[in-house]
Amino acid sequence: MLFTLRRRRKSRLLRDRARAPGWAWVAVGGWLGLMGPGCGGSGSREAVPNPTPKATPQAAEGAPAEPKAPLDDDAAADRYLEIKTKFEADPAVVQGAEWPGVKAGLEEIANGAGAKPMRANAALLLGAMLEVRGEAAAAIGFYEHAATLVPDDAGPFMALAVAHATAGSFGEAVKAQEDAARLDPDNLENWLALGELRMRAGDESGSLQAYLAYEKRRKGIIDGLTLHDDQGTYVVPPAERIGCAEALAAAADQGTAVALIYALRTDPEPTVRAAVAQVMGTHRLELYLPVLQTQATEESDPDAKEAVAWALAQIAQDPVKIEPTERARLAEDDPRLAEGEVPRAEEAPEPLTEASTLAPASADGAGAGAGAGADEGASAGAGAG
Repeated sequence: MLFTLRRRRKSRLLRDRARAPGWAWVAVGGWLGLMGPGCGGSGSREAVPNPTPKATPQAAEGAPAEPKAPLDDDAAADRYLEIKTKFEADPAVVQGAEWPGVKAGLEEIANGAGAKPMRANAALLLGAMLEVRGEAAAAIGFYEHAATLVPDDAGPFMALAVAHATAGSFGEAVKAQEDAARLDPDNLENWLALGELRMRAGDESGSLQAYLAYEKRRKGIIDGLTLHDDQGTYVVPPAERIGCAEALAAAADQGTAVALIYALRTDPEPTVRAAVAQVMGTHRLELYLPVLQTQATEESDPDAKEAVAWALAQIAQDPVKIEPTERARLAEDDPRLAEGEVPRAEEAPEPLTEASTLAPASADGAGAGAGAGADEGASAGAGAG
């Protein structure tokens, strides 16, 4: 079955990456900007712009204090950036003397900024800081606040699921993660996380359904990346194939690997080959080395060649070896997957060929079954195992 991913909803949250430690980094860094686009999207994502911080003139000594004006969006963004920068430079700020002022500043933005996405960002950052301080209950409250502000954005629900899981409230974590998967079904990690959380909550049947939804969508993404007609014309255009490749960064298994290898060696578009190489570098699987080394000598496009070189360097720095049916755990993996099992193939996949990637005659690129990843429990589609 061929389907391509629905066009991803552009996140209204600011695309910042606050490099907080541990779980806080995931909530603020990985999810504040959210994930890369799926097959239906391009490689870019609109974001709410942050203005450049402005110098604040010093009040004259002895001058009377001016009445406090309502917080506007520029002021909120300036203060948010200031706090975020401090946190990036020194996460221990949450334990120091500055913490009361930092907390008050973010609370003011979360409650008083004009733009809801700005308020949500402040709530997410404050929640992450509170988690670093070990105040999970307070963090959950701010994540819930963010989810209320931007209810059609998956990011706050993903952060909320993590916080509930940290606190051991797996039932609540499942509810939040179900919302995240509903809002962003094209994010493969949402389904893996949902399967893991349901398992921890004691819902084995529900866990299986989430894993089946993950597998169906993964195979649909592979189809979008590799299928072509009998004339060699790909079913979906290059921009969508790039999105498919990027979406597979969350699936470091043998079946995905053979699809990426096929795409790297056969796709006629250098931009697609570059995207595939970048995903290989993210996976860091040893099994990519031979094909990347060959591609490095044969690739003629400068950008694709650079991406191949980067992937080789990443693997050389920290190679990951997996068994034929094993999915590797990556450093950037969702921390909710730190325990328990993830999907395994029953047997090692066969390499893809021109014949095995020939699209069905009815495939039209519109994505028959688009969005099917949200249909939990449906049977897996065709593609690499």
